Amino acid sequence: MTSRERVRNTLRRKPADRVPIDLGGWNVTGMHAYEYVLLGKHLGIDLECPKITDPLMMLARIEEPLRRRFRVDTVPLENLTERWGLEHRNWKVWDQGAYPVLMPGGSAFRYAEDGTVTLLDPKGSSVASMPPEGLYFDPVSNTALSAEFVLADPDVCRNRIPLYSQEELTVLEKYGRYLNDFTDYAVMGGFRKGQLGHNWSFAGHSMTDWFCLLHLEPQYTREMLAMTAERAMENLKLYIEAVGNFVDVIFISSTDYGNQLNSTISPEIFQDRYLPCYRLMNDYVHSRTNAKTFYHSCGSIRVLLDFFIESGADIINPVQASAEGMGVQGLKDDFGDRVIFWGGGVDSQKTLQFGSLEDAGREVKERITILGKNGGYVFAADHNIQYGVPPENIEVMFDTAYEAGFNL
Repeated sequence: MTSRERVRNTLRRKPADRVPIDLGGWNVTGMHAYEYVLLGKHLGIDLECPKITDPLMMLARIEEPLRRRFRVDTVPLENLTERWGLEHRNWKVWDQGAYPVLMPGGSAFRYAEDGTVTLLDPKGSSVASMPPEGLYFDPVSNTALSAEFVLADPDVCRNRIPLYSQEELTVLEKYGRYLNDFTDYAVMGGFRKGQLGHNWSFAGHSMTDWFCLLHLEPQYTREMLAMTAERAMENLKLYIEAVGNFVDVIFISSTDYGNQLNSTISPEIFQDRYLPCYRLMNDYVHSRTNAKTFYHSCGSIRVLLDFFIESGADIINPVQASAEGMGVQGLKDDFGDRVIFWGGGVDSQKTLQFGSLEDAGREVKERITILGKNGGYVFAADHNIQYGVPPENIEVMFDTAYEAGFNL
């Protein structure tokens, strides 16, 4: 069974020879670039200088030697333009961190005397910064509570959300066709422009302001979310016209609706304001393609899962079992016949980072035994793999996932 067949069968709850494995299929199942270098050295694999696909999280593009070593079944259909308008071409060497990496085209840097590095976008604007000896580029954003709320015009905000250019669509179509015709991987795609989320940036609000406005201005936030969904639909239609025949999964949202203890918004607000917008997008994908829709949300989101499912979401990631109410047995029992779980294969916060080889292997086997029973599960860690994880633990994680994934 090919990787593509394996994943497609799993997503449609048909028999597969084993549980599929994902590493780097999208930017929520990836690996920090410095960890990528260490892992290659540990495995004796001659990996190229890592290309940074997302400077925010300093994620490395997973190249073919590592994908084959861990029997990975997925491959990403990358957008030409990603976060902050940076491009996946014209890569440039950046050697100010622990290891040299290749940063996306259009990026530039400004260095302060104290060692802080500021990342500039193609227009020369400061978009993120990394402190001395840091590991990530933190976005330049306002999180403070405003003294007075100023409500924005949704129609004006709409124009701040860019549409795909013809060049971007042409590149997507060519690469999507290549992945479909010349590889047997399941192809994961996603449209970057205009993703529906908490929506503070388009309107000039801080994150704190937005969470307050959800309670204080229900009609305004309803209109802002509806506007964003309509604009997202414009991009989604362009995206599907270009690559709808080539993708098996479409990444819809990376918004985190949970923290360690609870959901960050109430089920009532999610049902009223977010669910109709997501239903619009899910229905369109399902009516135009055979692809399944993929939703990422860290944290405790058990109270929201029924609404995700009601909206038509097919896949939930990352299955953060360490969060309140997110135990894998309960999730599988209560939701496993209605949604595909993707991730949750090991606790990245504790077991993968600090556990022994035996701890990592045992937890992976336990998670696969529970989540993989009767199908409907794709293995991945429950977060991007961070710098500092013992490479031996990563090796045993994927090898155990492969071995334990047969004959469930």
